[in-house]
Amino acid sequence: MEDSQLKRKEWQKGLYARLNERDTLLLERASRSLAEKTLSAGTAGNYSADASLRLLAVSRWDKESAYEQAYALSASPNSEEDLLSWVCGQIYKRTKDREFLAKVYPKLKQAEIIMQTGRDTEHGGLSFVGGKAPVGLNCRKMMFYRALSFLAAELAEKAGEEYFNKKELALAEAINTGLWDETNKWYADAGIDGSASGFLTAGSFMPLYTGIASRDRARRMAELGADSGKFFPGMPGIAYDSPEYGGAELFAVSAGAEASYFAAKGLKQYGYDEISDKIKETMLGWCFKAKEAFYGYYDAKNGRGTGGANLARTPVFVIEFILNY
Repeated sequence: MEDSQLKRKEWQKGLYARLNERDTLLLERASRSLAEKTLSAGTAGNYSADASLRLLAVSRWDKESAYEQAYALSASPNSEEDLLSWVCGQIYKRTKDREFLAKVYPKLKQAEIIMQTGRDTEHGGLSFVGGKAPVGLNCRKMMFYRALSFLAAELAEKAGEEYFNKKELALAEAINTGLWDETNKWYADAGIDGSASGFLTAGSFMPLYTGIASRDRARRMAELGADSGKFFPGMPGIAYDSPEYGGAELFAVSAGAEASYFAAKGLKQYGYDEISDKIKETMLGWCFKAKEAFYGYYDAKNGRGTGGANLARTPVFVIEFILNY
């Protein structure tokens, strides 16, 4: 632990010159918070996803520790394994460490079947949970296939590259066909009968992050992202004007750094910098103001921390906002 903290401090020194004061302080808090966390491999649910996401940040200053944890997590895959594959792909792009790649890829490749056990069913190429196909979940699954296709290509494993690329393209088509609400002109979760849920979520912006939205659809999503009656600038889990906003579920009144990052990054990739930057600055401002902790959720209107203070994903995506945006 002490050695990792020293590596973190040394890594941070090289970043100070190009960061403003707020981002310097946020980076220090976020990296220190993650370095102190000890999430175990194989823990179910959000904490397993959290353990995977934590590696995205830790690998920036302590590759060896991140590799060790990636091997442990990939040895006990679960329904959140799509995140770990994406994380490992991001780590490899930064490090180009082929030894790491050769060791982790075979384990990640085995995750596809296990990944489905946490989801009710697959229908029309889409994954369903609780009788609906969430846009965000299906885009994450697509990211899983894309990451494995890329990693297979890096290892010159042609069969794996082609297999996962085929799965990625098929899922992209299924998302664009089955999860685009033609009536409202936006991406929305759908029922198993193909009916659209009708309400917008922060996950509706994930097709922009994955780059599968057409220019026209991206323009429409940007209009919605800039609408203060729906998402601007807090990026709530469910649109402000949705009947479900303010419901019992925490995400129904909250914004999270992870969803805000993917939405903002997606909008930026399509050239909507002004909207994207405001979403980013709003989330980082809330995180900076709440100096007592990084919360998993923030009230999407006033920015107060509303829960999930133990989650790693917020400091992870604070770092991504600062360094990979």
